[in-house]
Amino acid sequence: MIDPIWLAPLDSDTICESVERTGRLIAVDTAWANCGASAEIVARVAERLQGLRDLRLRRMGFAPTTCPTTPTLEDAFYPNARTIAAAARDLVEERACGWLPAERPDLHAIEFRGPF
Repeated sequence: MIDPIWLAPLDSDTICESVERTGRLIAVDTAWANCGASAEIVARVAERLQGLRDLRLRRMGFAPTTCPTTPTLEDAFYPNARTIAAAARDLVEERACGWLPAERPDLHAIEFRGPF
């Protein structure tokens, strides 16, 4: 896992070296996926590595809607450990598996909830 803390300057070399080894990248952002950090990271990797190997790239971030105010809608809006793990498995399997890890109620208190 690579955890960049800023986009300028972005350590593109480290990210690209990892993607070049694995052929896979999930860029998860605590903001909307459009025009955000995940979009910038995926774009830089695609530009640098296109044609060098087969790439599996995925962005994850807020759903393309306004921030929800109910827990049920929050589950669909924010990426969480379960949805990130499911996306990672889909990339490894190279297909949509439909797998979702078991829910851990003890972890609800530490999940990210909103930019506020």
